[in-house]
Amino acid sequence: MRVFQSAVLRGITGIEHATAPLQAQPLTFSGHTQRTVVHARKRFLKNLHTELDNLILGHQVHSDRIRIVGEAERGAGGRTPKTYLAATDGLLTQRPDVALGIFTADCVPVLLADSITGWIGALHVGWRGAVKALVPKALSLLKEQGVDLRTVKVWLGPSICRKHYLVDPARAKQLSRAFHGQAVSKRKGGFAVDLRKGITGQLVRQGISRSNIEVSTICTYEEQHLPSARRDGQAHANTLTVIVRQAKLADLRGQRVVVYGLGVQGGGEAAVRYAVQQHAQVTVFDAKPASAFVAIRKRLRGLPVQYLFGQQSIRSVPGADVIIKNPGVPIDDPALRSAQRAGVIITSDLGLFRASSPNPIIAITGTKGKTTVATWLAALLRTKVRGTVLAGNVRHSPLLEPRAYDGRTPVVLELSSFQLEALDVPLAPKLALVTNLFPDHLDRHKTMRAYAAVKARVAEGQIATDYFIAPLDSEWSRFSNIRTRARTFWTSDKPQPKANAFIQKTWIVLRVQGKLLRVVPVSKLKQQDIGTVRCAISVALAGYLLGHSLTDIRRSLCKFPGVPERFEVVRTFSGRTFINNTTATNPASAVAGIASVPGRCIVIAGGTDKGLPKRQLVQALNRVAAVVFLPGTATKVIAPKVHVPSTFVRSMAAAVRAAVRYSKSSDTILLSPGAASFGLFRNEFDRGAQFVRAVLALQ
Repeated sequence: MRVFQSAVLRGITGIEHATAPLQAQPLTFSGHTQRTVVHARKRFLKNLHTELDNLILGHQVHSDRIRIVGEAERGAGGRTPKTYLAATDGLLTQRPDVALGIFTADCVPVLLADSITGWIGALHVGWRGAVKALVPKALSLLKEQGVDLRTVKVWLGPSICRKHYLVDPARAKQLSRAFHGQAVSKRKGGFAVDLRKGITGQLVRQGISRSNIEVSTICTYEEQHLPSARRDGQAHANTLTVIVRQAKLADLRGQRVVVYGLGVQGGGEAAVRYAVQQHAQVTVFDAKPASAFVAIRKRLRGLPVQYLFGQQSIRSVPGADVIIKNPGVPIDDPALRSAQRAGVIITSDLGLFRASSPNPIIAITGTKGKTTVATWLAALLRTKVRGTVLAGNVRHSPLLEPRAYDGRTPVVLELSSFQLEALDVPLAPKLALVTNLFPDHLDRHKTMRAYAAVKARVAEGQIATDYFIAPLDSEWSRFSNIRTRARTFWTSDKPQPKANAFIQKTWIVLRVQGKLLRVVPVSKLKQQDIGTVRCAISVALAGYLLGHSLTDIRRSLCKFPGVPERFEVVRTFSGRTFINNTTATNPASAVAGIASVPGRCIVIAGGTDKGLPKRQLVQALNRVAAVVFLPGTATKVIAPKVHVPSTFVRSMAAAVRAAVRYSKSSDTILLSPGAASFGLFRNEFDRGAQFVRAVLALQ
């Protein structure tokens, strides 16, 4: 079925919408049996992946009445005209999976959606609705609900065009006044009115950006696939326009599910188990060979799952209803795009989780430090709520955590840019936190502005009672133009006027509601490298905003042992300290690691190039005692510019031995690569594990 849609609304994750063609008729009860209309409506709504019992319809009387609707109104008017909402020409909701419908023929269907708060709206705007300021009133209602109109996107759907809409002088005068003298012009035989132009002006005057408005060029009078009251008579004016913000599928029962990307680290394993538990028909597809998944397949043994490994196209899986995408698969993957065009729902493990979990979410992202902050903050929260869940990019999915669905237990999510990019529902976290922003993953996101925009999705769905914490340092303020309704707080390395948490005279200090609160001296932390101290600042502020006492925060900051592989002291041997900082996979984090070593330092660096700026890393390496280079494309760029003693090795064991030869007693040997691990190692964790084994093997 060919439906009419908007590009601007298709760009909002989770929004389904369409105007029905004549092919979908009959969609109104006038002159048709109830059974026939119900069948036609079900057939049309199938295109939007929603059910008739989710639809809400009003009895339209060209009024200015707008209803905010939710669960109580779900299904109104869907199966019988007796349940239409009385005298209603506008519908607004923040409830997911509630479908808002309006009937039009030549009037303008106006659909609104805000990706930040999740509000959507459907308005039936004819000349009377325009004169009665139906659109401005709807926007005023959204503002009262905390919506920033600058983030709202609007589609003015198919309607009669200026050429075919002539009115008498009295009506023209009313419309001219409503449209501030625009969109009405004298024509032979009367006055021509461009309803869509006039409504666009009303939207802009209320604060909607022109770039966020899409106006359909389709004229209902001229388009033979749409009904027109002026062309066909009032009896045929029965098309339906619907918008729905889907919570996506939390219940996969009976669905044909493809887990697209099992992941060598088991990223898809939880999705497989969840889909099987939901009684779905599960197929796993991964382009890597079966030999890469021996351990995972062993753990999944006995489950009713079909596997497809190798280079087969995902299109070889017939009739998939849902694809659960691994974060490692890019969103522009051709097979995914093809499936989406065919109406297949694309989601992720976190999307499935958020669609079904009512629990409070604490969401942490950033280029570096997010694992440390998430782990540290979860440890603090457990002092009040013992079962606090830690999940996400910490290699643990929340999907199979029973406590994560009880409506009470906090769920701390560490989120990578890949995971945020794949989200199909707003997280709506109670607290969202960005640790920092440095160049990284530009091979995927292309530009820093695009990378920052993906990170900013961590705050989607927040409301005025929520908290958003962002860094004044790094490049966040330069590249991010995030808008959130949440209360915003700032972190910094130093006491900037705008900062709410910072370092002042070697103390971690909070400044909240005009109070200056000294939390703990940096010297009391178990790890005092630059990255860990920066994380402690974020944890202290987040803990305070979430209601923890300064005593509890101090105790947590002083007790936290750190996270493995983040500036982790592995061993002191023969007077030499060995530190594993393998997660320093970009130049900025490698530089921070090197700067955290107080004395002489030998650095093991290099690996695969991610196309990131390396000038500061080269400068840092030229200030250390010696460098041992691991093989890779980044090494080929960096090594010629490094002028301290250096050597090249082909294994981690050889790197450790070479570093020891360069070192003296009391030196630090630091693994701080500044590059990706692929080639010599499976991933950065394998690289760190090999470093630890090599260090522990020293005799």
